[in-house]
Amino acid sequence: MPNDNVDVLIVGAGPCGLGAAWRLEEHSRSGAAPSYLVIDNHTHPGGWARSTSKDGFTFDFGGHVFFPHKHYHLFGELMARLPIQWASSCPERGTWTDGRFIPYPVQQNIHRLPFADFLKCVRGIASRRVSRSLGHDSTPQSDLDSYLTETFGHSLNHILLGPLNRKMWAYPLRELDSNWVTHRSGSAACNIPGVNLQSVLWQFMSAKDSPGWNSETKVEYPIGGSGEIWKQVARLSNPAKVRYGTSLVQIDPGEHLALLSDGSVYRYAHLISAVPLDNLLRLVRYQRDLSEMAGLLKYSTSYVAGFGIRGLLPAHLRKVHSLLVPDSDIAFWRLTFPSNVAASNAPSGGPCWSGLCEVSELPATGRALSNAAILRKMVSGLLKMGLIQNETEIVTQWCERLEHGYPTPFLGRDEVLNEIQPRLEKFGILSRGRFGGWKYEVSNQDHAFMQGVEAADLTMLGTPEETYPSAHLVNS
Repeated sequence: MPNDNVDVLIVGAGPCGLGAAWRLEEHSRSGAAPSYLVIDNHTHPGGWARSTSKDGFTFDFGGHVFFPHKHYHLFGELMARLPIQWASSCPERGTWTDGRFIPYPVQQNIHRLPFADFLKCVRGIASRRVSRSLGHDSTPQSDLDSYLTETFGHSLNHILLGPLNRKMWAYPLRELDSNWVTHRSGSAACNIPGVNLQSVLWQFMSAKDSPGWNSETKVEYPIGGSGEIWKQVARLSNPAKVRYGTSLVQIDPGEHLALLSDGSVYRYAHLISAVPLDNLLRLVRYQRDLSEMAGLLKYSTSYVAGFGIRGLLPAHLRKVHSLLVPDSDIAFWRLTFPSNVAASNAPSGGPCWSGLCEVSELPATGRALSNAAILRKMVSGLLKMGLIQNETEIVTQWCERLEHGYPTPFLGRDEVLNEIQPRLEKFGILSRGRFGGWKYEVSNQDHAFMQGVEAADLTMLGTPEETYPSAHLVNS
């Protein structure tokens, strides 16, 4: 028998779960009084959107993007009301390859490549332009490798875009869908911006860059790290309705029963889950064919490693937020500089900087690499890039393995989700958020928060969702 009944059981106190809880609190203030309970297996809010501090350095659990989408007026208004101090800076980004810094987006600044590679890329771009003008590209290419080749030419894909995406996703590009590339992660440009032949040639002749920002472009970052946002949002919920250190153990979907790790059993009218969808499916009882679909979902594992470094960055990198690194002899695919994003991410009182390295790997089939082994790989990369001269410059280091790092946009993903999600919804279960929804194109912090808000509105008011079913709408 259940210990208690709730209108809405929310599993996960990351951006999605907190968005749902916040919205239910708003409904309570407007006259409705939905009962809800939030559970999370961590001891504090934020999920993988939280931050950690060590020896005066602050690191996020990944290079989080905070470019709120204009479509989300409600999210922007809430952020403005939170008691948070914000650092503002220009989001300079780039690619580091073969010892060269190339401003983002790399495909629009290939004049910085060695001349021989530049010519190969230009010939490839020109060839694709001719093919399109002759109508030879009438069939859309769905896999990512074909898309990159058809859009940018073989050479640009082979030299830069292919290696970078293979490192980021950890999967062969032929196994990945390309449906996410035209979406925006929040900036004005889409995830993989296009390229214009005339612009590339003009940049070569004028020796001028075409960066994805200008001096007026600004982004804000919360003092205290990205996790500070979710600490403050969590405080807007009723603390009596939030239970940390508690996880979901089993679901009886037909009876709407949830067994929790503390031994309690709840009967729910609706369940909003932000835990990884494959994990959720494995907890569903009496629906074996549904549970077995967990194995169809592909994801990559992430290792994040933060370093506090004594000294100064090279002058040309002192304002750069992040670097993409396609080179195969360097383990990490992205290097973020938290101390450039906000000075508060590093201690005052002496010249120092911080770096956050990210590695993507296929989920471990056997024993995962130790944090010590990962840290050695990261340090090796920093040495090869010349950012440190020896390990004595490292003041502190930190490493974390995220089993679910990226929800992979694999070929056939939507067909799988279109079978799983409606079946869960028939049992009153909405699986949403970065890994709950398993849609990379709507997995930013604001996306996840609004998925929670919209899930709450759907359960209580029947209001149709926008974010999860209509990515193009919210990303426009």
